Parts: sequence; C-alpha cells; structure tokens
Amino acid sequence: MKTAQQENNGELDRNEWCFENVEPGELGACYIYEYSRELARRPHIISETRNYNGNAATDEEFRSRFLKLIPSPIGDLVFAKYGASNVSWQEVDRKARSQCVTIRLHLKTLQQLEEDDVTSVDEFARLFGWTQQDEEDSNRTEFGLFAINWNYADREITQAFTEFLLERRKEHKENGKAKKIRYKLKARGGFTDRLNWLGALRVLNHYPNSQLVESGLQRIKIHSICSHLYSNLSDLYKSAKKARNLLAIMSATFH
Repeated sequence: MKTAQQENNGELDRNEWCFENVEPGELGACYIYEYSRELARRPHIISETRNYNGNAATDEEFRSRFLKLIPSPIGDLVFAKYGASNVSWQEVDRKARSQCVTIRLHLKTLQQLEEDDVTSVDEFARLFGWTQQDEEDSNRTEFGLFAINWNYADREITQAFTEFLLERRKEHKENGKAKKIRYKLKARGGFTDRLNWLGALRVLNHYPNSQLVESGLQRIKIHSICSHLYSNLSDLYKSAKKARNLLAIMSATFH
C-alpha cells in the first residue's frame, strides 16, 4: 500500500525530464551524461556489479570501472566533480559542458568576449572547449574574425553566412582538405528522443499515477510535467521502457 507521502510527491525538477532547452550541439554529450548519471545513482547496478574475483564490487571499485567505461571528461563530471551526480546537464557550468561537447561552431562578438575576459584566440579556444578536440576534429577546425551589420534583416545575414559556408567548403574541397562529413543528425531514435525517453522514466519513477492522470482516464493531467511530449499515459510507459532497455544495455558493460 502506498503511503500518503508517496501519493503526493513534490514536483520533479524540470531539468530532470525536460531537455528542450539543451543546445543542439550539446545533445550528444547531454545524452551520455544523463544516462551515465542515471546509472551511477542506481544502487542495484553497484550491488550487482562483480569485481575480477567474482565478489560484489565496492562503491570505489564500481567508480573506478565506471570512469574507465564512460568517456572523459563526462565520467569525471558524473563522479569526480559532482559526487552523487545530483546535478543535471543543464545545471553544469558552461565551461565544464563545453569540454564534453563535440563542437561545431562558436560565434562571439568582441563585446561578449570582453565580458568573459577573453583577450586572445588561445583563451577563446580553451574557454569553449576547442582544445579538447581529438586530432581529426582539430585538423578540420578554423579560427577567424567576423563582422555583422545589424542594419540588415536576419534573412539577408543568414543568406550571406550560407554563401560563406558554401564558398569555404568548396575551397576546402579544391585544396584537398574536404573529407567525408563526420557528424550527421539522426532521425527518430536520436539523442533528443533518447533524452525524452529518460525523462519519461524519471517522471514515472517520481510520480504515482494519481498525480499523472485524471481518475479513470489515460490523459496526462499536469501540464507542467510533460503533457507537451506525451498525450497519454501509455505513451509515457512506452518511452520509459525504451529508456530502461538502453540502461540495461549500458549496465551490461559493468558485469
């Protein structure tokens, strides 16, 4: 029987289930981080993990293996910096996030750089994580300057930038620098979908059904929870199941 406290849980932090404000370029790192912290804070994963002698692994042994399996610096964020991993991706400071992200583009005005106390290209590269790239990404990265005349409409500025991209990409191809595109957006089942699945799992783990639906109905009741993502309870359960399956696949590497 559920207690009164279980029947009326407080509101779940929005950052635990809603990832719509995560920048597109951070979705991959956010996905790894959030699923990793979900694994790290599940006691049954630790208790079921065995060390090399076949005995139940201690927390420290689990932590050590975890950090070997989860890419650095994300693994370091989950454990080393934030301990119990109670900090969502969206609450991690920008500099730490930038060190985990596969970077596409950063555009900063001189005024913005002054606010960040950036006075050189090297400082810019360090602040926004460009120095954390692997060799392949580093070899394909360019730095430069830009200028925008804000008297023009957005569509004209966008068109000018598009023309610049096409021209520069063509120059790379002619100079033999162009290679196969390394990163491509995924359709369904991509990072956004997987994060939404995890959000559904966390919502179901936190709230009893009585707080999610009207009595006798299957339509989610509380708009602030996740009604913009799921129209009925069955969809929520289906997504949560997908998240459990992903976590099971990930947890298998610890055994």
